[in-house]
Amino acid sequence: MPSRTLPIASSTATFVGEAVAATLDRAVEHGLPPAITEVARERGVSPATIDEWVARARAVPAAPVPPGLLACHTCDRPMILV
Repeated sequence: MPSRTLPIASSTATFVGEAVAATLDRAVEHGLPPAITEVARERGVSPATIDEWVARARAVPAAPVPPGLLACHTCDRPMILV
């Protein structure tokens, strides 16, 4: 997937990880879109960049999933149950 924004000099692995963690923490209380906007403003990057980082972080499976039991991206339930 091509990046929607230009690379940022400060986008080290630590910076990206902290931005994603901060976004997900705030998303619990305020929802994901407001959290993305807030963290982007604080860190001086575009909301599209934060959105892309969060999407990539959430897309990484935590453990191998047997074929046919892929998890729903929205509710994390196995697709067989959705």
